[in-house]
Amino acid sequence: MRRLLIIIGMGVGLLLASRAFPMDGPVFEDAEINPALYSVRDVNRVDFLSAGASAGNNAFSLGDYSLYNGSFLTDADKACILESVPESGLDTRAYAHAGMGALIKKRIYVAGCGRAGETSTMPRDVLDLALYGNELGRTYSLDGASGEAMAVADMSLAYSAPLSLSGREFFVGARLHLIKGLAYGGVVRAGGLIHTDEAGLSGEGEIVTRTARGGSGYALDIGISRHIYTHIIIHAYILNAVSSITWTQGCKQEVNTFLAENVAFGEADLDSLVTDFHESRDVGRFTTGLAPIIGIGMEKSTRWAYLTVLYSQGFRSGAFTSGRPRISVEGAWQSVWFMDIGVGLAYESGFGLAESVRTGLGESLRVELGAGFSPLPYGSSMKQLGFTMGLSYRL
Repeated sequence: MRRLLIIIGMGVGLLLASRAFPMDGPVFEDAEINPALYSVRDVNRVDFLSAGASAGNNAFSLGDYSLYNGSFLTDADKACILESVPESGLDTRAYAHAGMGALIKKRIYVAGCGRAGETSTMPRDVLDLALYGNELGRTYSLDGASGEAMAVADMSLAYSAPLSLSGREFFVGARLHLIKGLAYGGVVRAGGLIHTDEAGLSGEGEIVTRTARGGSGYALDIGISRHIYTHIIIHAYILNAVSSITWTQGCKQEVNTFLAENVAFGEADLDSLVTDFHESRDVGRFTTGLAPIIGIGMEKSTRWAYLTVLYSQGFRSGAFTSGRPRISVEGAWQSVWFMDIGVGLAYESGFGLAESVRTGLGESLRVELGAGFSPLPYGSSMKQLGFTMGLSYRL
């Protein structure tokens, strides 16, 4: 924490001592830019390459992996591992994208990219059961398991323009995504319980999953922004306000269930007492969508700094969002004429604090590099890690 405060203090000092300007992100930035901001930011540019990847969880660090991987786990090790998992369960996520795009006449946006993502939740009781085995007199809940993974190719077209309402000027924008589904896997439902007593155990459970290897669909983003003062912009948006992907190739549904009633320990033939069922069948097609994401933000440009504050949250958990509320703050400044630096701090419910830093080199032809980590860039404590890179030309 002390080192983090020092870093933030140095960043604020640099902000107050340097000339600031908007360090806008790549045209394709995780497909999460408010489309209404294209006109506001007043720049034409071509992104030859925009790429990034991130992965993480809400419990284990790289240090934990190095410490326990391949080792015999003592009871103390098991207790330490379990203590790091929140009561809500073990959440994991991963994301990657690569693409190119262009912003033309400060209003028209076109881009093409490939992106893949996954989120999942494992109930804490499942990990407890795996580490310690059955505990007498305890009921283990298997409810709450969920997950979705998806890979898509995405072509998008956006338009933003000023709009006058009651004498006030707003900027509105919309972005249409034409989506080619490449692969999908998701949990339809999961749940169950296991109870152990002195005589034996009882329980039941079910998990239903769907997978596919191809499909097509669309998504629509909408947004609005307004200058409330000369150097302050407020904006709001809904990503995937309307979306639908129909999966038509390689569609399968798998059902796994088990039922155990008063199974006594020491029974010679447990198979006859525990009923399990597995069914895998082809399904003609099924439809999913991208989880909607809302965002409300403010951007302020001053003589010394360019600051942004953004609150965002998915309506539900999906392949590209955890569904948890997130608030982020970023500051950008230019230390020399050909180089700019940005630092950010974010907090997401369930995942905690995350820090980020990125830099851009060049004014017209630009190279941008960024890294994100949580909670600090040390392997012993890092639970999330990401990077971004881009090559662009400002017209």
